[in-house]
Amino acid sequence: MIVLDDFGKGYSSLGIVSKLPFDFIKIDKAFIQNSVLEEKNSLATTILTMAEKLNMQAICEGIETHEQLEYFLKNGAAIFQGFFFSKPLEKERYINLYQKNGLSEKK
Repeated sequence: MIVLDDFGKGYSSLGIVSKLPFDFIKIDKAFIQNSVLEEKNSLATTILTMAEKLNMQAICEGIETHEQLEYFLKNGAAIFQGFFFSKPLEKERYINLYQKNGLSEKK
């Protein structure tokens, strides 16, 4: 599994997407935070569409509010990361939380 992190910033440009075999594109949180306010001109929803067309999945990074989560669910996103769900956790606390919610860890 290969993930292109912080898509749209720095070296993770549009050109690199077509050159390397990425499975996931992680949309930079700067695009996420502005999307709800700029719904009709959202770069994040454009990236979601692009990822789908390239047979990749998009990860929405920086989800901090219920409005952001609802917006991206409505626009076809399925993978999320951000303070809305949890602050960063140490490995042991993450595993405990993961198992407490009936999930199993992939190896």
